[in-house]
Amino acid sequence: MIDQVRKLKRAGEDVIDLSAGEPDFVTPEHIRAYAKQALDEGYTFYSETPGLMELREAIAEKVQ
Repeated sequence: MIDQVRKLKRAGEDVIDLSAGEPDFVTPEHIRAYAKQALDEGYTFYSETPGLMELREAIAEKVQ
């Protein structure tokens, strides 16, 4: 997969390479604040493999 991403980038495609896991921008303040709130509320474990139902429903609604 990483080789395919690199190949596309070399070909001039607009690709966001997340292979290093390190973005080239600062996480926006509202996301950092929500992450802090979630930690304070006890969200400190991994979710179920499919993800949180509330988040999945919100994503589905947004993309419809």
